[in-house]
Amino acid sequence: MLKTIVLPSMGVNCYLYKNEDTGEGVLFDPGEVHPRIEKAVEDSGTKIVAIVLTHGHADHIVGVPKYRELYDVPVYASILEKPILESARHNYTSMMTNRPMTLENVDYFEPNETLHLAGIDIPTLSTPGHSKGSTCFLLPGGALLSGDTLFAGSIGRTDLYGGSMKELEHSVLHILYKLPDETIVYPGHGPETSIRQEKRFNAFFRA
Repeated sequence: MLKTIVLPSMGVNCYLYKNEDTGEGVLFDPGEVHPRIEKAVEDSGTKIVAIVLTHGHADHIVGVPKYRELYDVPVYASILEKPILESARHNYTSMMTNRPMTLENVDYFEPNETLHLAGIDIPTLSTPGHSKGSTCFLLPGGALLSGDTLFAGSIGRTDLYGGSMKELEHSVLHILYKLPDETIVYPGHGPETSIRQEKRFNAFFRA
């Protein structure tokens, strides 16, 4: 099961993945503290075993301290995102929330490492561009969590710390667009899409 939880403050998509065989699940990008998250977890009967981040910007991490404590679970992110997570200036919490925060004691994974969580393998795709450590995740059933790398019809901004349009172009054209066309893309903001759809109609990169 993959459930989209839209967080209203900044329009972030938080995702709840549940392995129906084990009842265990992973929370991706809890960008704020909101009852919708607890309700989704409770209603689905999911035992959260990890929090995983696509990247370290404020709108994707503000809820992490609350839910890490509530569910008593580790937090995973790319090692390339460490400079952002450990700096309130670089993760923009001081600018976007007026409450500067950093994340310590994160379990960092290497680029393109496969995570083993909730009884499944979760391949990671290192997709720099929006930030240096931006990461996409492949889930069972042909689902891709794309964070702020790829949106329906658009791409993530590249003018923030660690951003690069050249790197983002490579990530989209040479990594994401190499996935099967039928891959369903679940982005960090906005509606879901597919690799086929973006290759044909994306406003920035087509293939």
